[in-house]
Amino acid sequence: MVVADERVLTNAHVVAGVDDLEVDGRPGALVGFDANRDLALMAVPGLDRRPVALARADAGDSGTLVAIDATATTVTHPFEVRRRIRATGEDIYRDEGAARRALEVESEFQQGWSGSGLFDGHGRLVAVAFAESRRRPGVTYAVADAEIAGFLAGTDDDRVDAGPCL
Repeated sequence: MVVADERVLTNAHVVAGVDDLEVDGRPGALVGFDANRDLALMAVPGLDRRPVALARADAGDSGTLVAIDATATTVTHPFEVRRRIRATGEDIYRDEGAARRALEVESEFQQGWSGSGLFDGHGRLVAVAFAESRRRPGVTYAVADAEIAGFLAGTDDDRVDAGPCL
């Protein structure tokens, strides 16, 4: 998702260990990486896309999960927020002690859809999907708006390391 001029947000586990980034045929540079929040921010000079706004979603709110599949086709699925949670456990490298504000939502989610945006009915980004429940099919977890906002506020234009490959 484009979250600011020439800035693209995804999950950290999607770009971990990657040296060369590209968005729509344009080279990018990693300017934010948080293994705990599982968020990454790329600077993509010349990318001409309008940024999305952030919004909050609570239990009972609904919207659309927007993913790009392996064939570069846009896939959409409805979602409904079950609850806001504090997701605790491991970071993307399986180090203990990670915690982040997240949404537990009912929605289809498939491997390869990490970094998908969850948008409310006004087209505002409310979360970034990172995993499907291992125990409950149809339950997806997504990094909540407050974590996204905090992460974005802590980034600048300095290039950062993508960490080791997963």
